[in-house]
Amino acid sequence: MAFLDGISGRLVDAVLTKEGRKAMCEGRFQITQFGLSDDEINYDLAEPNNVEGYKFLTLDETPVMEANASGEGSCKYLLYSTGHRDLLYAPLIKPFEGSPYAMFTGGTTNVSRYVVSVDQDTWSQINSGLSTAIAGVQDGKNYQVDYAICTDQGQDTHQLPSTQPLEASLSETQYLIRIDNRLGRIISATGQSPTNLAKNYVSQDNIALYTATLSTSTDFVQELLPSLSSTGTSINGPRGTRLLFRLAATDNLSNTSAFFDRWGVATRDAIGSAAAGTLKQISSTITIEGFQTGYRLVLPVDFVKTV
Repeated sequence: MAFLDGISGRLVDAVLTKEGRKAMCEGRFQITQFGLSDDEINYDLAEPNNVEGYKFLTLDETPVMEANASGEGSCKYLLYSTGHRDLLYAPLIKPFEGSPYAMFTGGTTNVSRYVVSVDQDTWSQINSGLSTAIAGVQDGKNYQVDYAICTDQGQDTHQLPSTQPLEASLSETQYLIRIDNRLGRIISATGQSPTNLAKNYVSQDNIALYTATLSTSTDFVQELLPSLSSTGTSINGPRGTRLLFRLAATDNLSNTSAFFDRWGVATRDAIGSAAAGTLKQISSTITIEGFQTGYRLVLPVDFVKTV
């Protein structure tokens, strides 16, 4: 469906998902929430040296993207409103890579990402003859190490003291986590008997959505205390919360090679004792989104298996 404003000549196009069309046919379609984004805008095109009225002409003439029914393909750069007219430092979400939360960095490509070993044979090959497990490589089958993904949230600036409390309206107490449901699931950050984070649903694109909340998901969301030393967090200014989790490989990855044969490529880096090319990897991403501000962080992750 579409809406045409005859005065301005602007056309707003809305495309319903399969579930939305079903709800409309059943007479229960109702919009209760909506998000705004500026995905199509390239702010580098602004010309501040132009005369008044023409500085943003190129931006105004940028075509509006066609509506997209995919949850992952639309609204990647969400806008949010705040009542703070004097807000100079917007809150963000940053990875914290202090031990044991570091990414793995390949010696050949120098590419940083999180790595998940999907079965015992792969884990044994990576760590053969080594006294310490490789940083950034998670055991996605038996959970033998507490290497995890850790992100911190707050105002990352030296202009505000870290002892200053982060205002409640800027603090994330709930996170949305998206991962390809065919590859992995979200588990707690420690122990060989981890807690599973409850899955909300799986989209038609096979993307699983999880919600981690400060009050109810204590294994996953913690407060970032002002007393924490500067080396114990990635946030330099007022602090909000920390999100912690590991990745468990699905049975499809652990027990069969079908997905690796279909989507996998030979590893480009040596990982521990495993030489480059002796493993197959499936490269994917995990998306973390703050519920309060809509700030979105995309992290790279490779699932690896012995060839």
